[in-house]
Amino acid sequence: MKVLNCECGQRITADSDEALIESVGQHVQTSHPELVGKLSDVDILNMAEELE
Repeated sequence: MKVLNCECGQRITADSDEALIESVGQHVQTSHPELVGKLSDVDILNMAEELE
């Protein structure tokens, strides 16, 4: 499981890289529109942590 803790306090978790990228993309669109198009999939995965 992957987790990304956003600076706004939102915690986003997902079972796969693809699901995390999709969830973070949705979060960015609704909560951080100024970042739309500025974060690549690689950026998102680099910010994420693996949960055991």
